[in-house]
Amino acid sequence: MERCADHGLKGSALALQPDGFNARYRRRMQLRFDADTYRKRSEVETAMSMIKRRQGNVFRGKTDPSRHKESHLMLLTHNVMILW
Repeated sequence: MERCADHGLKGSALALQPDGFNARYRRRMQLRFDADTYRKRSEVETAMSMIKRRQGNVFRGKTDPSRHKESHLMLLTHNVMILW
């Protein structure tokens, strides 16, 4: 059974398909992966968690424009709550 490490891919012990199908896409992902952008994900998830805990996680608007406005107001309220 071939492993990703056998093909120069780091940190993965997942088995490859016999035709190398997975290896091709894993190699592309490794080349295109932006670590700096991925690190910002935890900051975004933390902010979303804070908003949901303090203000609830349900949009009450019935249309897309009203939900869009409500999300902007939630973000504005979140920023004011942090500064207060």
